Formats: sequence, structure tokens, C-alpha cells
Amino acid sequence: MHHLTERQERIYQFLHDYIVHEGFAPTIREIGKAFGFSNNGVLGHLTALEKKGWITRKSKAARTIQCVDTKVKSNV
Repeated sequence: MHHLTERQERIYQFLHDYIVHEGFAPTIREIGKAFGFSNNGVLGHLTALEKKGWITRKSKAARTIQCVDTKVKSNV
């Protein structure tokens, strides 16, 4: 897996913690609200995390983000 920028690390940690705590992935809006990003900004970061191999998303559908390196997966 490729190294992450500081911001990507924070977003990844948010995703990881959210999935562990809630049992499912956050929405694009929830991620944006947590970081003050627009939906397009969130999508850009998710695409970067996906390209670097840190997350996967199924068909870009809601709540399907999975954290690859720790096998943390949502229940959806």
C-alpha cells in the first residue's frame, strides 16, 4: 500500500473508527461534515484512498466503504 498524506491519514482513521463503532460506513455527507469538505472534496479523497489501496468501495454506493489493511468492514 502507498503512504498517505496527513489529511488522508485523518480521513482513513475517521472511516476506520466510524466503521468499528457503528458497524457500517459513513455517508459522503457525514465525512464531509466531519472535515468541512464538499461532497466533491470527499469523493476526491476517497478516490485517492482507493487508488492507494487503503479502502474499497462497491459500485460507489452508499455505506460500502471497507478499510482494506485492517479488514474492518461494514455490515452492509
